[in-house]
Amino acid sequence: MTGTARPEPQGAGDTQASRARQVSRARSTKPYFSSSAIYYAEYDDATSTLRIWFTSSDGPYDYYGVPRHHYEGLCAATSKGRYFNDHIRDRYGGR
Repeated sequence: MTGTARPEPQGAGDTQASRARQVSRARSTKPYFSSSAIYYAEYDDATSTLRIWFTSSDGPYDYYGVPRHHYEGLCAATSKGRYFNDHIRDRYGGR
């Protein structure tokens, strides 16, 4: 059957789009957290700046000179607030 296209299984395009969205979210450097302390965080590799939005405040707080492994640790931590207190708070300058 040369020259005829095989029909895609129903929903195959949706599955590919869904997978692409999942990969895109996995690469995101701005995860939203389901935490009672921290709502959102992002990391800037160029400046080693960790920007955090706390649930109890309006704007972001920037922490300078933070190694990337602390950002990754925050993202992976079971308790975002505890990780922040133990590894970031009072250790890095910021506003």
